[in-house]
Amino acid sequence: MVEKKGLGTLLPHLILWIGIAIVAFPVYLAFIASTHEPTIISNGQMPLTPGSRFLENYYRTIFIGTSSTTREPPSVVTSSRSAGSTMLCDTSGCLASHSALAVRYVFTPPPSGE
Repeated sequence: MVEKKGLGTLLPHLILWIGIAIVAFPVYLAFIASTHEPTIISNGQMPLTPGSRFLENYYRTIFIGTSSTTREPPSVVTSSRSAGSTMLCDTSGCLASHSALAVRYVFTPPPSGE
């Protein structure tokens, strides 16, 4: 059987690409804005190309933090939260396996003497 090609396959692809552009453009714009100075962003003259302050902005944000909004740099907060979440997952995994074993051995009838 021969498949028809043309508008039947072009239209769904066009709709998908438009949807991807609608979702991806704000993410791209936020990334581009993070590489520029705040004055360029606030006066509305931000270009659509990355700025020259990429490394400086990201280093300051990740390792130093901003004194006006946070007390600890995000790298410290992230490491402590990841340690806590790892302990929580380990504990819940142990509890789940122990409760499964308890259900298995408590509610299983003893073997018959056959």
